[in-house]
Amino acid sequence: MTWEDAGDYTIRVQNRYGFATKSLTLQVSDPPTFLQTPKKSYHMNRLDQLRLSVRVDGIPFPKVRRPNHLMADCVYGNLRLLACTSDTT
Repeated sequence: MTWEDAGDYTIRVQNRYGFATKSLTLQVSDPPTFLQTPKKSYHMNRLDQLRLSVRVDGIPFPKVRRPNHLMADCVYGNLRLLACTSDTT
């Protein structure tokens, strides 16, 4: 399957009694890919703030989520998650 295969198709079948057609649209998907990832490690001083950014692509467009253990109270050990934003531009 390639990107060029995407599009509208019409299937036509026939026999001596007549014919029938069926139309469909083929969409090609692409698995999620990281375009930008954070570094593997950071050296931080106490009370420093850290912004971690990722950029992703895929079809359909993937959702970026915080780890489950940060979802409830946005605190993990000594780390406090200040914000989680989605930038789709």
